Amino acid sequence: MGASMEKRPNDRQIVEEMVLPATLTAIVTVMRKQLAEDGSETSPVLDRAHALLERALREPVASLPPDRIAKLVRRTKRVTTDVLAPLFEKYPLATQYLTMAYLIAQLSQDDVIRIGAQSPFSEAWDLMTEVMGCVVDKLPEMDEISTSEARNLRTRLATSGYFLGP
Repeated sequence: MGASMEKRPNDRQIVEEMVLPATLTAIVTVMRKQLAEDGSETSPVLDRAHALLERALREPVASLPPDRIAKLVRRTKRVTTDVLAPLFEKYPLATQYLTMAYLIAQLSQDDVIRIGAQSPFSEAWDLMTEVMGCVVDKLPEMDEISTSEARNLRTRLATSGYFLGP
């Protein structure tokens, strides 16, 4: 293969690209649902973040045949469910989000993932950071839990064969 040819991502790499937006989509979906149940108005910021995350989920599979997309979506759901269930079952939304924030920051810092500055995921992340910033400031005890849970989450992902490094 020539140096100028771009290597196509394998299934594992595509699932890695989908797991983080899938997780944040789950968190945003629950937030939107809770707003509706509370009788609150919808949040344009959460609606926008949800739309951007949906776009981020479609990007890695955009040029693939439908049968392969279905397989990758199932695999992403399985990884997301298996690895994230302990976090989702044990902690409230704010802790889930902060844990994901630490995980994403850690993966980015270790050069395991790269987030494009103008990508839908990056835009959604910025919106979510605004939404969650005020909550996190009020709950400093979440910091320790989320830091620890991010390490646990990364270990579970690595055990499943994901986000092992460059």
